[in-house]
Amino acid sequence: MAAVIPLSLPTKLVTYPVSHPHGSNQADPRQPLQLLPPIAMNRRPQLISISSSPPAPVTMSKASQALTPPLTPMRAAYNRAPASADALLASPTNLEKLDIEAEFPDAEMVEGAVGSARAKFETKPEWKNVRPQLYPGRYQLLGSASEGFHEYGRGVWSVVYRAVKIAEKTPTNTPLTPPTSPPSSPAHGCVHGMLAVKAPARRDAHKTLQCEARVLTYLHSFSEASERLVPFYGYDSAQSSLVLGPISLNLETRAKTAGATARINFSTKTMFDPVIGAAEWAHLAVDLIDGLVFLHSADCVHGDIKPANILLQPSSTSNSFIPLFCDFSSARVIPFSDPSNGEIEEDIEQVSAVTADYTAPELLATLQRGVGAIVTPASDVFALATTLLMAAIGESPYAGARMEVQKLSMAREGMPLEFARNGNDASRIMKGKMVEKVVTGGLKRELAKRLTVAEWKAIVADAVAGI
Repeated sequence: MAAVIPLSLPTKLVTYPVSHPHGSNQADPRQPLQLLPPIAMNRRPQLISISSSPPAPVTMSKASQALTPPLTPMRAAYNRAPASADALLASPTNLEKLDIEAEFPDAEMVEGAVGSARAKFETKPEWKNVRPQLYPGRYQLLGSASEGFHEYGRGVWSVVYRAVKIAEKTPTNTPLTPPTSPPSSPAHGCVHGMLAVKAPARRDAHKTLQCEARVLTYLHSFSEASERLVPFYGYDSAQSSLVLGPISLNLETRAKTAGATARINFSTKTMFDPVIGAAEWAHLAVDLIDGLVFLHSADCVHGDIKPANILLQPSSTSNSFIPLFCDFSSARVIPFSDPSNGEIEEDIEQVSAVTADYTAPELLATLQRGVGAIVTPASDVFALATTLLMAAIGESPYAGARMEVQKLSMAREGMPLEFARNGNDASRIMKGKMVEKVVTGGLKRELAKRLTVAEWKAIVADAVAGI
């Protein structure tokens, strides 16, 4: 270890007389160096020990690449605290679109978020282990808080908003340089694709939407779900919102529009066909019953099947529509239990909000007693059969009711086909015709006589043959 010799300045100024350049005898103010007396080794200060190993070399991915100033630093990712929909709608903003960030900043595969989860399951997943699939990207609601956000529709528990997906900027191979101007909104991303965001409409709806996200995560673990259900991209837990595929047309709008047009342009050639057309109705019936077979085979009961909850996605191969089930806020997954193994079926939550026009009579009777009802596979069959009946005549089978109380009383009787035959479009559901053959088995009031969905599927295939 090398010793350090401290230097000190003299405490007294020493001068020596020298000859002045101009010949005068004046003292030279310059100070010559002085030698200091030696310091004993035991009084010298100790140095701090420093490693003698050379510093680690700095590695570069590309040695030949010139170092340039970096881009503007990326915004730090953060997890948002839970917020209610009221706070979302009341938050002030000067933007035309409200920027909402989900919990995960990595948005490389938005559409593949559920697809990656689906690949994990070769067989039916354990319902008790299913947790909502979180949405990994970012989106913006269209509209503004002051003028209102754009909506697809709303229900008892939720509002479905129009939104756009924000795609993260991907790094390029060009050298990093400072930006010429601040990034425009949205920060660090660009608008890419439309979305539908289902947000809570009331304070007590958060749990309902979280349960719906769990059901959709479970169902989309099956490959067939993409052909039967609304696209599900994930759950935004911070806003208690579901991020779904944007499909604006539903069966209720389609059937009512077709029914109004058919009444205006009445024709004896088509008076015996469903208002949406025989071929389209037959295709719709087969696809929806196949979709219900899929749900029940996955131990799932939808619980709220009605025309408004059937989305119609335009087909890429024909002029027809692909019907997709949506709104699983009343859905229940009922795993099969084996009492011999000591398995206990999970508690099934009861439903209290229903649409009477499409609700099975046994559920309405239970609700009339002031207690919650439990949806079953049989109640799903009745609801879908009534939905197909509505698609054939273009209106509710109880459209003749003058008041809601009268409509509810008619629905409790569990005879929608009989009431529809007294309506304006009775010719479209004549006995022996296609519609009557398809819906009759699913509209039986007695549970023992009502078809299961598997039995129903076989009858429907024969009824629509040749259409």
